[in-house]
Amino acid sequence: MQELIRVKTFGRFSLEYNGQLLQLEKGMATKADHLLQYLVCHWQEKFTKEELVSLLYEEGEVSDPINNLKVNIFRLRKMLSEAHLPDTTYILYRRGCYSWNPELPVELDVVQFDTLLDQAEASADPGEKKNLYRQALALYQGDFLPLLWGEEWVVLERIRCQSRYLEGVETLCRLYAGENNYDEYMTIARAAALVCPHEERVYLLQLYGLMNQRRYREALALYDEVSTFLMDELGVSPSSSMLDIYRRISEAEDIPLTSLADIRSYMQEREMSPGAYHCSYPVFTESCQVISRLLERSGQSAFLLLCTLRDSKGMPLHAGTRLRDAARALHEAIRSSLRRGDLYTRYGPGQFLLLLVGINRENCERVAGRIDEQFRASAGSRGIRLKWEYDTAASPDMSGEKLRFASGGSWKQDR
Repeated sequence: MQELIRVKTFGRFSLEYNGQLLQLEKGMATKADHLLQYLVCHWQEKFTKEELVSLLYEEGEVSDPINNLKVNIFRLRKMLSEAHLPDTTYILYRRGCYSWNPELPVELDVVQFDTLLDQAEASADPGEKKNLYRQALALYQGDFLPLLWGEEWVVLERIRCQSRYLEGVETLCRLYAGENNYDEYMTIARAAALVCPHEERVYLLQLYGLMNQRRYREALALYDEVSTFLMDELGVSPSSSMLDIYRRISEAEDIPLTSLADIRSYMQEREMSPGAYHCSYPVFTESCQVISRLLERSGQSAFLLLCTLRDSKGMPLHAGTRLRDAARALHEAIRSSLRRGDLYTRYGPGQFLLLLVGINRENCERVAGRIDEQFRASAGSRGIRLKWEYDTAASPDMSGEKLRFASGGSWKQDR
């Protein structure tokens, strides 16, 4: 029986024959590489010259696309002949069509993946069902053919495979949750976060798992970590589902307390760090609601400040390294510029909310200027402007005018 050529498409592209990993050209981004990956993934199909030209080239990209295709077919055949494979013809040309030699069987991880998931979905045996799901999910090591990221045929298959993977993860986690087996549940959810780090669904699974194990502090720490990561990497704020589970975890947290001294000990800050107090947005919102009530009785003033990161043209920053570095620099500038009694939170990818207690309108501009000065002293501030807005922290019917301030400019007043 002829040895199969095993093809890996998830996470990276590779060929394996007779237990040996076949190294082709580095980078795997040439037209010949694209051609190889396409023909191998469709190894039982045939393609005309015109179909392959349409696959490889944009209109007008090359002056003679048919000849260019022939050149890349030659390069591909040469690559394969030097890859320590059996001495045979891998790329056939018959009756006007190119194809992978069907007498050289190929085992594709994406086909195994689909087959195992289909079997898992059809199985009525709980043990077999879980085993099949685990085998299928283990094959998915990342995006389908990542070096061909922008190719239409790859994008469609990538979306389909990732969707099936995430559905499989959620199904398997439900099965383990139904058995109260949260060790296996968390193993699956954490593995999913490694291969799909930008998918909020995998973090929601972890949060539910931790909450159901009553590991509330770990869940709250994970929420903070994930919300910051998604803002930095994708420029997105926590969804309503994330905020909902945060509230549920916060309300469910039950810590055994036996005396007032125990309560005071639990409430104490673990580290007496200088500067303002940073908290999550839900905690910030609740703090504002409490302080708004106190203001009605005490007559003391408090203000909300919104700081937005903008580029030199006044436009919002896009997700990426620049936004991440600027947000970190602003985070530190706010913390070090405010008093310990002030609060702040990251409201969105490029926005921070501040709550200043015992301050008047005139001093809001001074606070913004102090933060702006600290921010500009950091490396992450280059080419960045800060836009400021503020309003009283009192309830809406008590608030008056709103003011805006852009760094390097003057305060503007709205009524």
